[in-house]
Amino acid sequence: MVKIDEQTQRVLLLLKLDAQHLYERVQLRAPEYMLIFSMKRTKDHFKEIFRYRYPEATLSELKLLSSELIIALDEFYTSIEHIQWHLTYTEDMPKTVEDWLYRHLAKLEKKYFNLEMYINAEYSDEEVVDAEPEIEEEAPPIDFDSGIDLDEL
Repeated sequence: MVKIDEQTQRVLLLLKLDAQHLYERVQLRAPEYMLIFSMKRTKDHFKEIFRYRYPEATLSELKLLSSELIIALDEFYTSIEHIQWHLTYTEDMPKTVEDWLYRHLAKLEKKYFNLEMYINAEYSDEEVVDAEPEIEEEAPPIDFDSGIDLDEL
């Protein structure tokens, strides 16, 4: 087992936390940000949901990582950018956007699982064996009559 140096550990930790927090915001807050989009017809709040630091990573930091991890990072963040772009520029009605979003969040979950697997493997210096993630149940549809006070959001 080869021990990774402290600088690489820090880069891995920062990337792991950035991806984890971004994934949790995008996945767990979907009902809230879609409700705001539906009720107020605004897209301004998407900037806060899709805030992340990966683009700030330098080539000298990324070159410390394995090729497989770099590819997993690229796949995950490319999916995030695709979702962000669609939500920001779509002219579709909220229900159509919601359906599209939940299909893409399911794909994002697989990419996040894959990324997490590669980051954890780098920490432990183990070889990654491709495996299917345990897919949780699909997120429930948004209840637009839930009584959430939008002025409080």
